[in-house]
Amino acid sequence: KKKNGVLSIQLAKDSVKFVDSDIEGDTEDYRYLGKFDFLDQHLIEVQYWEGHGYKMVDAVEGYLKQEFSDYPYISPNKQYIISTYANPYELNTDLELYKIEGNDITPIILAGFKNWMPSTEKEDIFWARDGYLYLAVNHIATYWTADGNINDQFQYVRIKVNL
Repeated sequence: KKKNGVLSIQLAKDSVKFVDSDIEGDTEDYRYLGKFDFLDQHLIEVQYWEGHGYKMVDAVEGYLKQEFSDYPYISPNKQYIISTYANPYELNTDLELYKIEGNDITPIILAGFKNWMPSTEKEDIFWARDGYLYLAVNHIATYWTADGNINDQFQYVRIKVNL
């Protein structure tokens, strides 16, 4: 629960706290998103002044297990995590792939794509029953509309993890 800018997460024996801050415009605002029981980890979103990130925290001892540039999408078979970050400054996409083994998360690859950027809406990125991740994207030339919003006329990239 969050009270007075302090997010407190109950652990097996103790609790861990995340404190919102605003130091000369450099902000951190924490939000609890839930627990992945099969990993025994909590997911926390951190909003910064010009961005955000995600943290997986061990549910027993409260230490940081993994950080992601954007929301971590877990494959239906619970073997992989993909996170894609639309970098508005570089006009590219950072794609992170992780392997799940037990409750350990191991980075496999970080790739950058220069010609397309993904939607920032969570419902536009999903794992389907066919085992593929579907990612709504636009070419960088059509990513932004004339009024400065993200273009909502997407194409989909279909990604298969085959390791």
